[in-house]
Amino acid sequence: TTGKNTEQGAGYAFVKPASGWTTTTETGELIASAGAAGDKLGLSVAFSGDTILLGAPDRAVRTELGQGVVYVFRADL
Repeated sequence: TTGKNTEQGAGYAFVKPASGWTTTTETGELIASAGAAGDKLGLSVAFSGDTILLGAPDRAVRTELGQGVVYVFRADL
């Protein structure tokens, strides 16, 4: 659950600490500002460099339920 929306979904970004992965915590939470219950953001993930793509396969587009979308998140440069 993200906020009040069940199965809205989210992604989490991590930066590898100098001590290695055994002591890491998330660096950032990635959520859709217009996310809705059941979107399932983060069910699919792709990344390259400073860009992360998160799929939300059940997101409604206009009146098309379950059309799905991809959100693009980019690190501040």
